[in-house]
Amino acid sequence: MSRTVVIRVGPVEQARREFKEDIATLARAGRVRHRREIWFANLAAAAKMLTEQRLALLRLICQQPPRSTADLARLARRSLKAVAADVRALERVGLIELVGAGQNQRPVAAYDRIHLAGDIALARAAA
Repeated sequence: MSRTVVIRVGPVEQARREFKEDIATLARAGRVRHRREIWFANLAAAAKMLTEQRLALLRLICQQPPRSTADLARLARRSLKAVAADVRALERVGLIELVGAGQNQRPVAAYDRIHLAGDIALARAAA
């Protein structure tokens, strides 16, 4: 089964508007469509998070599940300090989960596919 997350790029106002629509739907219908989305305010923020090194870590986690962050660093042939920082960043935005406790935590991919979506307005919308 494929677990796809949609990376959305758009103004914060758009994310708020969709959130309010979901709340209204929840109040009216008692449930709302589950969205697997991560929002970034602009392309620069998305690019800063989705670096080639972080995407490589995500691929490794999916293809060769590590036993720990140290194991992931070994697989990636990168320093533990750098990989640990990237793991924390990826966990913060919800792309990975840390399973286990203490030193026994292992990174697990929350998704196996990323879909990028967004609109970039080139002109102001008519009022």
